Amino acid sequence: MIINLKQTSGLPIQFKNGKLVLSNNLNFSFGVRKIKELKPNLYQSSLIKKSLDNKNAYLLYRGICFKKDRNLFKSNGLRYDITVIYPFVFGGEFNKTLGHWHRTPEIYEVLSGRATFLIQGPKNSAKKIILKTLGEKSKIIILAFYNHLIINASKKPLIVANVFSDKVKSDYSFLKSKHGAAYYILQNGEIKNLNYKKIGKITNKLTDSKTKNFKKSLYLEFINNPEKFSFLK
Repeated sequence: MIINLKQTSGLPIQFKNGKLVLSNNLNFSFGVRKIKELKPNLYQSSLIKKSLDNKNAYLLYRGICFKKDRNLFKSNGLRYDITVIYPFVFGGEFNKTLGHWHRTPEIYEVLSGRATFLIQGPKNSAKKIILKTLGEKSKIIILAFYNHLIINASKKPLIVANVFSDKVKSDYSFLKSKHGAAYYILQNGEIKNLNYKKIGKITNKLTDSKTKNFKKSLYLEFINNPEKFSFLK
C-alpha cells in the first residue's frame, strides 16, 4: 500500500511498506510503540500472544520540518509530529495510542484514514467523556489537562499529524494506573473500564471553534502564520 500524503499534509511524505518515507530535506526523530507497551492499557491483554509483543503498534515521527523552517518552530516552542497507527484488533479491541495529558492544548489533523479520539477529564477524572470520529483533513483541539488517545477502528492504517508545545512533557501515568481510558472501544461497542469509580456518559460534542481558522494543512498554516498557534504555548 502506498499513500501520498502531499495533499493532506503539504509535505513530500509517502506511506510505503508500512512506514513513512520522508524527503531528505525534512528533519525528524523516530520512535515506536511496541504491542507489549500497549498491553497494560488493553481490555483483554491476556488474549494477545506473546509472540506479538515486539510487533509495532504505532510509529512516531516527531519534530518534522524542512531544514529551512527549523528555527521558526524552535523560536515558537512548537513541533509538528506524525503518528502512524496500524489496523490491529486485540481480543475484539481496536488498536490505539497509550493516551496522556499535558498542561497545554494540542491540535490534531487526520492525514489519512478515520480517527476516533477519546478525550476524558477534566484532569485525572472521567466526568466528561468525548468520543469523536474524524475523517481526512479534519482537525480537533485537545484542551489542556484532558487525557486523550487515538483509536484506529478501521481496516486501514491511520495517519494523524499534530502541533504541540516542545517545552512540556506528556503524562501517561494516570491512564496507565487505570489500565486504560474510562471506556474500551471494541468491535461490538464500548465497554466501561471497571477500574474507574465514576464515569460520565459518552458524548460527541466538543467546542473547538478555533479549528475553523485552519483552512490549510497544519504545517502550511504554521509556516504562513505561526501566531495562529500561540494558544498552544
